[in-house]
Amino acid sequence: MGIIYNGNVEEKELYSAYGMTVYGKENDYDWTIYPDRPREKCYISLRINNGENHIININLGNRCIFKENFDRTIDNFLYWIKNDAPADYIIENAVFKSLTCADSIFNHLIEQRKYREHQEQEQRKQIAERENEERAAIAEIENYCKEKGLLIYMKYEEVIILKALTNNVKNQMAETIKQNNMDRMKMYIDFVKKYPDNNDLRIIASGTIDEVLEYIRK
Repeated sequence: MGIIYNGNVEEKELYSAYGMTVYGKENDYDWTIYPDRPREKCYISLRINNGENHIININLGNRCIFKENFDRTIDNFLYWIKNDAPADYIIENAVFKSLTCADSIFNHLIEQRKYREHQEQEQRKQIAERENEERAAIAEIENYCKEKGLLIYMKYEEVIILKALTNNVKNQMAETIKQNNMDRMKMYIDFVKKYPDNNDLRIIASGTIDEVLEYIRK
């Protein structure tokens, strides 16, 4: 129990995130049951606007929101509204449950959701970065082969660079690659692996994209 001072105060902007802005009236709260407890800042009204409509507009009176709990909870509260899109009456109930009271379970659950979302975003970012790196590496390998007159075979992470020793084989290999004839390509590769000293075809480099890239950069 306590006493709220400064009854005639103006509303001000308190916080903004997730496309929403929070407004409220700030007062001082004096504890009557804890005489040694210092006076605290609190909010006696709460209005949340999404730029077009009021999501909620409440006069709280003595069921005020202490600034400490507001600062700790409001970002989680707006995150919950944005992601769950609850009905207005559910939001109003949550104000009294999670903002006027220190609901540690609410904060814990939302923090866990935020953490998982952050991890998923980081994973997607890492995947995208790796894909960009792979595309750049493949382009570098392809340019190298074009400059050197070499042939390239790629399947998933496997890369094989081949050198045709005769024009006839070079033309056959180029047509095979153009047609994306994997069975015939495998036949050529199996042949050169079985007979590495043949006079028609050589394997210059083979391995993963990174391994072949390291080879051509030497």
